[in-house]
Amino acid sequence: MPNIEQLRFAQRFPFSSLAKGIVKELDIQLDSVDEEILNRAAIIISHAFQGKGYVLEIKSRDLLEQEIAAFPIAKILVSLMKDPFIYKSFSATVARSTFLYLKNSPERKQLSLDLAKDLSLDFEVADAKGFFVSMPLQQYLSIPFNDPALKLVNQQLEEGRVFLNINLFCRFLGEIVFLKVLHSLPTETDALPASFKTFAKQLYQQLKKSQQLEFNFKVEGTVNPNAFPPCTASLYQRLLNGEQLPHMARFFLATFLNAVGMPQHQTLAVFKKSPDYDEKIASYQIKRIVEQNYAPASCEKIQSYGFCPSAECRVKHPLSYYRRQLKLLRGQKQKK
Repeated sequence: MPNIEQLRFAQRFPFSSLAKGIVKELDIQLDSVDEEILNRAAIIISHAFQGKGYVLEIKSRDLLEQEIAAFPIAKILVSLMKDPFIYKSFSATVARSTFLYLKNSPERKQLSLDLAKDLSLDFEVADAKGFFVSMPLQQYLSIPFNDPALKLVNQQLEEGRVFLNINLFCRFLGEIVFLKVLHSLPTETDALPASFKTFAKQLYQQLKKSQQLEFNFKVEGTVNPNAFPPCTASLYQRLLNGEQLPHMARFFLATFLNAVGMPQHQTLAVFKKSPDYDEKIASYQIKRIVEQNYAPASCEKIQSYGFCPSAECRVKHPLSYYRRQLKLLRGQKQKK
């Protein structure tokens, strides 16, 4: 039987091998899952829809076990939704939570080492001043980074090893976790009870509805790039300049352009500037964004991916900035 510290580690990092072993011991029967576990799984998915982390400090053994059991159930429900965007949002939420747990822990050095060992990473504690660990260059480059701070050009490299301080090491672990969870989705769903499929469908519909109610508008009139917030303006200009943007940057930009009323053919013309442009793929993805009416990402989510070039906006959502700027520009035009 795992002790309380092992349970706490598994609850914080439910993708870990320790957590998987505990889930196996709990012997969860899918045809009779406890309602509380199912509800906790729904809460995790709800946080993913909102682009938030999911951080809890739990001391009760029973609640810890429920949280650990809720993670694989959440993965099953996410898989039943059959939406690649949700797969990525769910993975991003787990990765963000991992980073926050590590960052805020008073024992983050030891906790990060324990997690790295659980993930079977190749690393050594660094003796060099100012650094915490080092790892082989090949391992470091084995994942594509969404976080600009982790780009190789910003790191200390010596004799084929990359040196990281504790903050960057925690960020690196978050990126590893994102890929680990994403690659595990979707899970097998063929032999699931019908009740699971019904619950997943209802949850998905509820979350989509609440998402649309929160941002259920399109800005009327001609799209004005001069009113774009710094994050979108930067991505928009980089794409027009022929720069290849990361996948999530392109998704953020496409959902924003759709929300401010840019027609599909114009959005496609913007994305045509990308060096890796594929008309069939781009057309399908933009069409899906328009049909599903995906809500643009919040400032918090954009910041978490490192795409926010300025903290001066003082808004919680890029669309709020855009509407505010449109009013200012219209006011200036009327005065003239």
